[in-house]
Amino acid sequence: MAPRFPVKTVSGKYGRRNDFPTTPASSRNTTMKAAFGLFLRTALYSLILCGPVFANAADATDAVRAWLSKHDIKEGYDAKRERFVFVDDCQRELASLEGSDFFRTREQMSLAAIFSAKRELIEFIESGVSVVDSVELRSDGDETVQTTKSIVDIFSKRILHGCTVLDVEESHEDGVYQVAVAVAWSEKLEQAACAALAGNGPKTTPEQDEAEWSAWAERTDFARRIGPAQFTDSHGVYRYAGVGCVDVEGKKGKEMLAAKKAAEEKAKQALVYSLWADTVAHDHAVTVLRERSASDGDTSEATEDFVSRVSQACKRAVMKKDVFKGKVVHPLTGRTMFVHVAGIDPATLAEQKVLEEERK
Repeated sequence: MAPRFPVKTVSGKYGRRNDFPTTPASSRNTTMKAAFGLFLRTALYSLILCGPVFANAADATDAVRAWLSKHDIKEGYDAKRERFVFVDDCQRELASLEGSDFFRTREQMSLAAIFSAKRELIEFIESGVSVVDSVELRSDGDETVQTTKSIVDIFSKRILHGCTVLDVEESHEDGVYQVAVAVAWSEKLEQAACAALAGNGPKTTPEQDEAEWSAWAERTDFARRIGPAQFTDSHGVYRYAGVGCVDVEGKKGKEMLAAKKAAEEKAKQALVYSLWADTVAHDHAVTVLRERSASDGDTSEATEDFVSRVSQACKRAVMKKDVFKGKVVHPLTGRTMFVHVAGIDPATLAEQKVLEEERK
């Protein structure tokens, strides 16, 4: 299928590159077994987390799985990289993608999809299923973790550091907007993330920092990323970033300057979210569980409501650096967005840790 919108070259801090609109992946070769597993999972999570299931709403999920296949990444347990990779999604009935409200919805649903994947990961880890069993259970892409407990119950169990967002895809079919994500986690990633947050990660030089951020920016399509981002660099350093996007179609002068400032603020908030949302989510869940257990005992909470409360509690100052700034084209709407990407170097993160301790 040809791209829905023309290729557009964009400029940023690290030079020029082409951003291509996302083309929904074909599902012609999907086996009946995997398709049935996908249907059951989509139905379960959509009903519990994001509302009713609608027809032809799986394109974003297919696109994520196509991206994983293209990069030789196995869903479930990826023995080659010794990590777990979970795909999850959030969908909502949305007749039109016009207007600034859509981009706020895009941001909220991306976070909800990430939390849904983390929820599944936590329940899987807490289930005690061995790696060998998980390979057998998930070898055909079947979804074996059945989420029956509330998101509050699950996030109260542990803080899940080290979750890394690999890919984000979107689709809009038959009036249904969907955001799907692929999230990776391993004990090694968790250890690296915890070390970085504690200010005990590998030491780097300013030159290494600049080179690593530049390499990541060059290989990342920011037209398809939103919110918190993480990656492990070539030196084994776990890095945190945040991606802020604002619709700037037709904006000039003061309106454009205001939009750029808004994108920067969104990037800073996304960086804060990337750094501390897991801890905040756990603390929030423990508090809610304690309060509700003492009253009516009902711990049910919609994922988007849970994410909204965590976002409100996850506001603080952060020392950041600019990784990327530039215009890109949104894959689905063809509208121009201004993207601001903020990151934090290991040495700065160590300083941030000292400031956090002083505030307590």
